[in-house]
Amino acid sequence: MKNLILSNKSITLFVSLLLLCISFCDIQNWETIGIYANCQFTCRLFYPFFHINTLHALMNIWCLLSIVFTYNISFLRIIIAYLFSISIPSLFLSATPTVGFSGCIYLLFGSISFSVKRKVYFQLWMFFY
Repeated sequence: MKNLILSNKSITLFVSLLLLCISFCDIQNWETIGIYANCQFTCRLFYPFFHINTLHALMNIWCLLSIVFTYNISFLRIIIAYLFSISIPSLFLSATPTVGFSGCIYLLFGSISFSVKRKVYFQLWMFFY
């Protein structure tokens, strides 16, 4: 079990490094990668990996690493959150492209809300986040 947790953390570090490297890409046309109403399927799959700027990517990486290293979140749970985050937004999409890993992060925060010990404290932080 300990090796499985280590590998989950290693994979998360790799994904975080990948997110950071992609954040340095200069995207001219966000409609080619962002998710929006009636977008292509490839946009839906890849929009979480692109960010508006490096600060946006760093905030998402910080949240992801904090969740994984503090609560020992499995990589399977991250994959499930990713699948939800690429499928659910179609109900609320506008014509403006959206990018970022924040949807997956919010789902992970929601999934750990059942296992935290100080529930009121956690819920208050989520309210202000």
